[in-house]
Amino acid sequence: MNNIIVNLHKEKRKKLNVSFYLAHHDDETLFYAGLLLFLKKNKNIIEKINIIIFTDILTENTNHNTQKKKLNNFKKVINKIGNIRYKCLKISNKIVNDGCKDINIFQDKINKINQNLAILKTLPNTWIPSIKEKKAELIVEREKIRNEIRNFKLKGKLNINYAIYVNKLDKIENKLKSDIIFTHNKLGEYGHNQHKLVYILIKILKAGRWKNKLIYTPSNCETKTCLAINKSKKQEFLKMYDFKDTEERKNIWFNQTLKNYSYWSSNNFEYYSIFS
Repeated sequence: MNNIIVNLHKEKRKKLNVSFYLAHHDDETLFYAGLLLFLKKNKNIIEKINIIIFTDILTENTNHNTQKKKLNNFKKVINKIGNIRYKCLKISNKIVNDGCKDINIFQDKINKINQNLAILKTLPNTWIPSIKEKKAELIVEREKIRNEIRNFKLKGKLNINYAIYVNKLDKIENKLKSDIIFTHNKLGEYGHNQHKLVYILIKILKAGRWKNKLIYTPSNCETKTCLAINKSKKQEFLKMYDFKDTEERKNIWFNQTLKNYSYWSSNNFEYYSIFS
């Protein structure tokens, strides 16, 4: 990744605007702390780092005081890195979760078709004369749903108006003029639906207005596009997110992050994939 950014700087012949479109406050650290520190170190080729967060941190959790502390810790992290412009779209947790319901609706439809296809594959073609035709129908139906997911054209069945958020993002990007963008991958990294929702919104833009944008995501496997990082330094930033009041509970969030998301929190490399 360091070569990609350095070569992009040479190609553009100017300092780069680098933008991160992410679901939550802390995603920038878990998935991209190593990269952010690399950008800080190479400020001679970086004009500005932009972090755009989707969810309103104060509605992520019912404990308002805890969320205020998390927001303060986020600000400490980005201030320590420096040269970061931060914007929160303040999309409420309810709206984001409604969008996630749409993802589940789409996925349930595809899963049902896949189950039917699996059953049909176990049957001999001679058992039902029209079995080949039925398979073909299911495959066509599955592709139709996939297209609906990509284009969000399930009219009357969506919980939120995606055009609003797509246009918001495009309006922001028109001002930022990012040379390279980082966001979530299609798996939502570890399956987080809110991460998947951000991916889908970017996917819509990438298919049209952002078709020429250079976009990367975290990779869920080792790739050649990687960055050697200081794992201990990354964990220092992650630890800044601990916000429990008592000494006994102080490192719970940090320890859970190391245990549950070790691929990103305890790795000597950050791996990336081109957006697809």
